[in-house]
Amino acid sequence: MELEHLNLKIPISNPEQLKPELWNPAFQTWIQDQVCEELLIDVADYLHVPQGPGMMLIGLEADYSLDHTDGRWGLKYNRKKTLTGDNEKRLKDAFKKTLSACERLVKDKNLKGLQFNLKEIEILINDRALAPNTAENRQNFKKELHRLLTKVLINADHEGVFEEDPKKRLGVKIKFKENIQLK
Repeated sequence: MELEHLNLKIPISNPEQLKPELWNPAFQTWIQDQVCEELLIDVADYLHVPQGPGMMLIGLEADYSLDHTDGRWGLKYNRKKTLTGDNEKRLKDAFKKTLSACERLVKDKNLKGLQFNLKEIEILINDRALAPNTAENRQNFKKELHRLLTKVLINADHEGVFEEDPKKRLGVKIKFKENIQLK
């Protein structure tokens, strides 16, 4: 199974302190300073949409967002353009960019107190044509993901719950025993 169009979401551990309106200026700074490897283009405010994408930083290759899908706030990285290389390289790249974005937001002086739960992550394949959510694909994804996590992360001990609804995207919610750290 080729892992393309990956979405990674790390939940915010203290959503009660979240001030979503402050994310627009934070993301605007990312555009002005071009702090990411991807070309960043615009910020879109979807905070009015219940359990929606929240505040989105639109990029050419990838988007970042303060996401509230499924009623849970988190930082979501959405890779739109296909990366070259194998699944290990793609997953490591997605983890690296997601963790870097979390770190940048935690350090932002306007978002004081923001914290992420680095013991949890949601991984989705954002392409129903490439990876429909079938029992066979879930099994293949599970095998591939376990192998890749042990190669990409220092602390790869985890438990995952796969989305079984075929109407939803192929994905998994993972809980780790320790904070996520790249090798």
